Amino acid sequence: MDTLSYWMARLKPLLVADEPREVIVVLANRTGVEGDAVYAGTSTVIGIEPGNVKLYGVLGRGEKELLMVDTSEPRGKLVFA
Repeated sequence: MDTLSYWMARLKPLLVADEPREVIVVLANRTGVEGDAVYAGTSTVIGIEPGNVKLYGVLGRGEKELLMVDTSEPRGKLVFA
């Protein structure tokens, strides 16, 4: 959730934009360890409408998979306080 919260803070302009259509955002984060660096992973596909974030797919920290999603059916919604 820390990585998703980080990205949502960075994408806040899309949350408050007056865009009439959903904007699909693909976040592809590197995972694994290289030297002293540890990469967070958490690749995600979300749909953003003003005040509404749909979660279409997410890979957890350390998951090394191919993320494929169907953007006609969200898996859930992200809620921010």
